[in-house]
Amino acid sequence: MKRLPQLLLSVLLHNVLTAFSAVAQIVPNNHIIYVKESATGDGSSWSNPASLAIALQWAQANKDNALWDAGNPLKIYVAKGTYKPSVDPVTNDVETNRDVTFLMVKNVQLYGGFAGTESTLAGRDLSITANASILSGDLDSNDDANGTINGNNAYHVILSASDVEKALLDGFTLTGGKADGSSSITVNGQSVLRTSGGGMCNISSSPLLANVTISGNMANSNGSGMFNSSSSPVLTNVTISDNIANYYGGGMYNYLSSPSLANVVISGNTAVSGGGMYNNSSSSPLLTNVTISGNTAVSGGGMYNFYSSSPKFYNSIVWGNKKTDSSIDNIYNDSSTPVYAYSIIQGSSSGWSRFGTNNGNNRDADPRFTNAANGDYTLQNTSPAINTGSNSYLTLNTDLAGSTRVRNNTVDIGAYEYQDGNTVQVIHTATNNIIYVKESATGDGSSWSNPASLAIALQWAQANKDNALWDAGNPLKIYVAKGTYKPSVNPVTNDVETNRDVTFLMVKNVQLYGGFAGTESTLAGRDLSITANASILSSDIDSNDDANGTINGNNAYHVILSAGDVEKALLDGFTLTGGKADGSSSITINGKTIRQNSGGGMYNDFSSPKLTNVTISGNMTNNSGGGVANYSSSPTFTNVTISNNKAINGGGMVNNSSSSPLLINVTISGNTTDYYGGGIANYYSSSPKLYNSIVWGNKKSDNSVNNVYNGSSSTPVYANSLIQGSGGSSAWQSDFGTNNGNNLDADPLFTDPANGDYTLQATSPAINMGNNSLYTGLDASTKDLAGNTRVYKYNDSGIIDIGAYEYQGDPQTLPVALLNFTVKAEGDYANLQWQTASETNSKGFIIYRSGDDGEFIKIGSQPAAIRANDYSPQQYTFTDKNPLNGNNYYQLVQVDKDGKTTELGTRTVRFELSALSLQLYPNPATDKLTVTFEAGRYDFLTLANLSGKILQTVAIPPTEGELTVWIQNYPAGVYLLKLTGSKANTYRIVKY
Repeated sequence: MKRLPQLLLSVLLHNVLTAFSAVAQIVPNNHIIYVKESATGDGSSWSNPASLAIALQWAQANKDNALWDAGNPLKIYVAKGTYKPSVDPVTNDVETNRDVTFLMVKNVQLYGGFAGTESTLAGRDLSITANASILSGDLDSNDDANGTINGNNAYHVILSASDVEKALLDGFTLTGGKADGSSSITVNGQSVLRTSGGGMCNISSSPLLANVTISGNMANSNGSGMFNSSSSPVLTNVTISDNIANYYGGGMYNYLSSPSLANVVISGNTAVSGGGMYNNSSSSPLLTNVTISGNTAVSGGGMYNFYSSSPKFYNSIVWGNKKTDSSIDNIYNDSSTPVYAYSIIQGSSSGWSRFGTNNGNNRDADPRFTNAANGDYTLQNTSPAINTGSNSYLTLNTDLAGSTRVRNNTVDIGAYEYQDGNTVQVIHTATNNIIYVKESATGDGSSWSNPASLAIALQWAQANKDNALWDAGNPLKIYVAKGTYKPSVNPVTNDVETNRDVTFLMVKNVQLYGGFAGTESTLAGRDLSITANASILSSDIDSNDDANGTINGNNAYHVILSAGDVEKALLDGFTLTGGKADGSSSITINGKTIRQNSGGGMYNDFSSPKLTNVTISGNMTNNSGGGVANYSSSPTFTNVTISNNKAINGGGMVNNSSSSPLLINVTISGNTTDYYGGGIANYYSSSPKLYNSIVWGNKKSDNSVNNVYNGSSSTPVYANSLIQGSGGSSAWQSDFGTNNGNNLDADPLFTDPANGDYTLQATSPAINMGNNSLYTGLDASTKDLAGNTRVYKYNDSGIIDIGAYEYQGDPQTLPVALLNFTVKAEGDYANLQWQTASETNSKGFIIYRSGDDGEFIKIGSQPAAIRANDYSPQQYTFTDKNPLNGNNYYQLVQVDKDGKTTELGTRTVRFELSALSLQLYPNPATDKLTVTFEAGRYDFLTLANLSGKILQTVAIPPTEGELTVWIQNYPAGVYLLKLTGSKANTYRIVKY
């Protein structure tokens, strides 16, 4: 009974061999057939090899006999040499017609590139070009040495028809296919056209290809390199080059097919449409680390997508493809929408609508191939493709050349990984994701003793932002020691360069902290009150700005740039200065268009980082946002001073396109605009929120006060803030925006604003007038911009001050608490109004006026409304009936009962008065002067000295139009001559 199974097996084997007696017998050894050029053996070993055509013929004849399967495939090891097909796929017989091909067989895997002595697959070395295994369609052996096809070559070098499951082609060159026949044949139940797929033809079949070159094939119709119909093969480490199709798809043609390509180069192919690839009828291949370059077509030199065909490009390059007239023509879409991410796509910067969908981090920059003209698509060391891909799309550990796929932590874009050196310095974060930075340092950033430079640290962060090394919950921190830092990295290429686009680019979830001495072990050890530890970010890349901050030469356009979502990115403890945004073009960063003429200090586009303890001063633009430009951005500013910046519009800050930043304890002062918004200009639905903040002393270039401008649909919100010209909450001017209460309009009494000192004097109305609840995270340890306690006597119910700086002490009580002070033109008169919240021992008020010469003279006074102490609001008015023609500056001074005076503020109003027929001459004079005027206008002439003492009073008859005033007996000096009547005018005269 035990012999029966053996007997049955012998009978079965005999029947199989008898049924296929027309096929030469092959004897696999451990499921391996060994093949050498021109061999005639049974394939059982390298010493008894079979021919490739016969090995595949035997496999086709035995594919249904359960001798192998997907889990245990049949392998064919092919030694170096050139192999030509000789078996007809229709009959599986050896024949000499042009239908002969190498037919892929279900679960049969072909491996080429053997020397012919190796004992294992691992022993094969594909880098030895002498071991190349070439599959050629040159049946009549008359093709030129350079690959030109002559005569009657096979229609297809490789054919795969119907499901072949785990069939594989690995380590071969396919060449010499000539699909120029007519009609078709049927193989494995599939119709195979003789006009397409010269190199490889796949019909309802999806084999695997690895380490394959498909080159020098042609087709009368489509897909000279590879033709796929209802097929989705997987290509890894494949080159498809120098193939010619007379119609579509020189390199590859896909119909109802979506192959996957990784580490693939498609180059030098030619067709009428789709030189590199043609995708038809919902064909959407996946291209990862693919390079498509140097292909040519009448339309779609690189790729033509038709009829709902939308390939996906990841970490890929499409560059240098052309039309037949040599004009650039990379991708043509007809009813198709490809998707791109982390790819270099030539021409895409001109607009994505004709390319497809931009899924981010794409660029339009020369990839700088080593020698594209000779087919070398490796990268030069300056290539923008280096370290700019995304590891999230990565599936392979090596590149097309077999080299390590990822260097410096981030994959390169394209089929090849740069190997010869590091273009981005390697940074090593110490514990807790911290990089340490010092001025002029060259280390790896792992400690204060081995610090990196700031530009290189940010370059490294940008290159590694997608490698999951940090996130919003565990951000990367960069600790920056004292010193002046200048940008050197171009944000477009992330390369070290010397052009004016260089900047400090904010990176997603990277937080920068300045103000360190360079020895602290923790962030808490940093002391921002030590001014010698200032960390200054300067755009003065040519090092020729004046010591006082005057910008000279060609500074970088932007000190800080933030483009796109940066999540928890933070800038804390820095001064931004020297930005000179006077360019005339734009660049694209993270898919966002950045103008070179806006945002000298900081430019934000669709980006909302946080800024804390920052000074933005001494920047300029020739358009908008001298200090800060926000476009579709709503950053948060806390403890920030924006001062001494210049712009055409928005000297301190411009907010545009629905930008509504949050400003908490911010001081905006001393900025200049040519037109609108010396402090802030808001356009197109931009409504910032200002809490506990000061906007004061900003001007137009003509020296007139100009603080806030609101354009279309822009309505800022203010609470507990001091806003010049707003009237304060009690007399709010609606054109400023929305009054949410407790706002002031009174001189903040900065210590020395002319020299950039925006701390508060002891009598400042900003002291204790903020709202603690408006400052997020406020506690006893919170600091102000100077590093001092943010709330003086916090634990004793202290109240936060308004502005970036906290007064460190108890305020000195003013006799008068001013709520608002306004001046308006009413006809030819100037109407002054002011309101006090309380008065203590106040005697009254003096009003002074000056023109543009800055010389103030007293023009009136008002007694205090209440003579004793009073804590109720009081309203005052004063009318100047004789304003100057042009700018009038009105200064309000409070006088205490003991004679002490306090300046409460200066307001400006401008008059364009019609010329009056009044003349004074000569002026200056020595003994007399003549006054001529319109008769009947004036009743009295009064001459007084500057102390107000009346020296002469002359009644003027109604018919009199000229008077002589004698002054020979008065000492030399300045006198006031006043004419009163239906009109009042006062003039300064000078006696020699």
